[in-house]
Amino acid sequence: MGGFLEIFGAGGTAGLSLGDSNGFESRIVNIAASGDLQAAREFVTENPALKGNLEAALLDAGQFDTFHQLNANGADLAVIGTAREAIADGGCHSLGNGYMMCDPQGPQIGEFTIPQQTGFPNYIGPNARYSHHYEGSASAPDGGASLGREAVAELIVDPTPGEDRPATAAGTLNDAGIPLAGSNDMVRSYVATDISGNTVVANVTVPGQHILHPGIVSQSVSQTERSTTISVVGEGNGFWSIPANPIADATFQSKIDGDMRQAIYRDAQ
Repeated sequence: MGGFLEIFGAGGTAGLSLGDSNGFESRIVNIAASGDLQAAREFVTENPALKGNLEAALLDAGQFDTFHQLNANGADLAVIGTAREAIADGGCHSLGNGYMMCDPQGPQIGEFTIPQQTGFPNYIGPNARYSHHYEGSASAPDGGASLGREAVAELIVDPTPGEDRPATAAGTLNDAGIPLAGSNDMVRSYVATDISGNTVVANVTVPGQHILHPGIVSQSVSQTERSTTISVVGEGNGFWSIPANPIADATFQSKIDGDMRQAIYRDAQ
């Protein structure tokens, strides 16, 4: 991921230089060094467009708990610790305040926090009944930043294989597009940031409106100097998810293959 100094020095998302007269850089550096949640909240309230820069600085400083608290309405630190232990092998765990922490199985996607829907279990993952999961990826031999941005944009705009609208932080109601599920496959599509600083698009089943509930499909983009990879991890504990797992796996593999092709096409324009 691009670090805090790299973001500012390159004139990235914030468009500021290290000598900015408003003192944004020094405030962010101080907040990241201290991990002060209240100061982080106040900064984001005053400067919402710079939330991403503050998040990057917190992650670079190893302030993972403050990062999660900032994105989960100030979740209790002890609860964050409990959730982290519960999902050490994958899945999601409630933070008890309307949010949940997820850490998909496998190394591709790191911890992230998203809203917890009413009626969604307090835990899903490999240590619950009817556990299932699948992983997939689509790669291109190009590590350029512009391709990475296009791939992330494609995931956000097209979060599911079905008829959908862009994912949002609050969660967009979408048709997951899983074959044979008919209209009983509604999800909420969320945008979040994991502790590696990568954007995550997560489709979470809607209680009572998805035949494979409860479950989550997480997608993210990662890069090396020579490659760009879209990763997908599906996991959950729905009874019908076990026989449907190969179908869901193939459906999302096809989706991310298409996402990568579209990102490459747009990057070439």
